[in-house]
Amino acid sequence: MAYIYKKPIGNKNYYYLRASEKKGKKSITKDIAYLGSSIGEVKINLDKLSKYKDKNPIGTMLSGVLTAIIETSQDYIDFKETFIKLFDNADSEVRKELDKLGAQVEIYLQKQFPDGTKVKFGVNP
Repeated sequence: MAYIYKKPIGNKNYYYLRASEKKGKKSITKDIAYLGSSIGEVKINLDKLSKYKDKNPIGTMLSGVLTAIIETSQDYIDFKETFIKLFDNADSEVRKELDKLGAQVEIYLQKQFPDGTKVKFGVNP
């Protein structure tokens, strides 16, 4: 779980983005980013943080923390299994319908662009 943590030091409060997860009976907590010492700074820094991509250090760290948290979630594991059954399994009704739709779109695109190279279209999970 990720949350904003207020750390009072003296007369001043400092805000951090913090993540925690349960490992057995232990709770593991990690500060991810310093957000500032005022609500205004926190809002600005959260806005900046939300724009980070996974190609920078904070984005990479956030991605790693979130991945570690989510991949141990039973709900996520169940979701992933259901997704694979629906979209990766060739016998799935959903997969069959997506393949049919893909074939129709491919024919349409080939009619739209007859002078171009052969158009391939597919729906992949």
